[in-house]
Amino acid sequence: VRRINIDRSRSPSSSIIMIRRTSSLLYIEKEKIKVAILGSGLTGCTVASTLLESPEGKFDITLFEAGRNVGGRMSTRRYIDTNTGRQLSQFDHGCQVIQPPKTETFRKEFRKWEERGWVKPWEGRFGEISCASTSTPRDTTATGTPTNNNKNNDDGDESSSSNNSKFIYDELNTTTYVGHPRMSSICENLLQLESTNSTIQTFTKTRASATHLPFFREDPKYTWKIDTNTRTGKKILGEYDWLVVTDRNTFKKTNPDLVVANVELLATQVNRRMESIPSMVTMVKFARPLVGLEVDGLQLDYYSDTKVMKENFGSLGWIARDSSKPGRRREIYGDEEDDGAECWQLQANRRESKRLLNRRELRGASMEKIQKAIRETMVDDFLRAIPKLASITSKGENNNDEDSE
Repeated sequence: VRRINIDRSRSPSSSIIMIRRTSSLLYIEKEKIKVAILGSGLTGCTVASTLLESPEGKFDITLFEAGRNVGGRMSTRRYIDTNTGRQLSQFDHGCQVIQPPKTETFRKEFRKWEERGWVKPWEGRFGEISCASTSTPRDTTATGTPTNNNKNNDDGDESSSSNNSKFIYDELNTTTYVGHPRMSSICENLLQLESTNSTIQTFTKTRASATHLPFFREDPKYTWKIDTNTRTGKKILGEYDWLVVTDRNTFKKTNPDLVVANVELLATQVNRRMESIPSMVTMVKFARPLVGLEVDGLQLDYYSDTKVMKENFGSLGWIARDSSKPGRRREIYGDEEDDGAECWQLQANRRESKRLLNRRELRGASMEKIQKAIRETMVDDFLRAIPKLASITSKGENNNDEDSE
C-alpha cells in the first residue's frame, strides 16, 4: 500500500491513493501494466495523462466515471438541440474559475494548458458584496477577511437589520482563467494525449467498485477486480495491477467503491469519518440579457452579517454570468442572429444549503422533489435580489434609497 501526495498546485485533490500487491516479478514480466483509475476529475485525468506521457512506462489505462461525462468537479452541463446537434447552452456547474498559478509546479503545467488553448482568461467584471453594520464596527482577521463582532454560530442569525447596515462592494481586479471552450475541456484534453507506449479507455455512467484479489490463488495474474452493478446483477469490468483512487470520499463507509476491497489500513489513514459539505447549484437561462446587472462574477460574503445578507440575498453565495466566459456563446449558423440569451450560474452558501436540505418535508424525499425545492428557492432569491445587486454594484455601496431599486 502506497500513499502518494500530489502537489495541490497541480491537482485540486490533496492526494491520490495507489494500491498494488508487492510482487516485483509480476510487475516486470508484464508487457503492459494495467491501471484502473476511479474518478475522472482533474486528479484522475492528471494521473492518466502523466502515465500516457511517460517515455519509459507501458500502461494499459482504464478510467471509470460514475457521472455522465468526464470532469468531476470540473464538469460542464451542455444542452444540445436533438434535431440539429447544435449546442444551445452550457453551464460550468462545478469549478467556476482557475486562479493564476502560485507554484512553479503548477505554473509549468498551466503553461502547457495555455499553449494548447485549453484555458483562456475570463475578461469580465468581478466583485464581492459584504455588509457592515453601522452600530457594530467591522474587524479584519489576519487573512484580511471582513468579519462582524456580532456573529453567531453556524445555525443562528444575527440581530442587526438592513436599517442600520451598509453594503460594501469591492471590485476584484484579479486575472482569472477558465477552461476553453468549457471547464471540462481540460480533463477531456488530458485524456486525449497521444502516447507511443500506453493506451487508455474511459467508461462514463459507470459506478465501479473494487475487490482486492487474494495473492495465493490459481491465477495470481492481477491484484484488483473491478465490477459494477447492472439490472441483471454484477458485471465484471476487468482485472488490474494497480488501483488509483482520486477522491477521498471513496473511503467513507457509505460509499460502495471500496466496500469489499479490504484496505482497512488505508481507510484509517484517509479518515473514514470525513463529512461532505452540502452544496446547491442552479443553472438559469434568460431569454434576454439582464439589464442593469453589469457584473460577470459576484461573491456574496454571507457571514459578514448573516441576518442582513439573508434578508436581501437569501441563499445566494456566488452568481456568475456563464455566457460571458470565452467560448460560451450559443452556436450561430448561416444567417441566424444571436438571440442574446444569457446563462447564469447560482451557487448557494453553505448555511442555507444545509438549512434547506434539512427541511422536514425533504427528509427522505425523492430527488425530483428536492431539486424542485432548490430550484424554486434559488431562482426566487436571485430574481428578488437583482435590483439590489444592480444598485450596489453600480454605486459601490447601498444608500438605502428605495427609488434606486
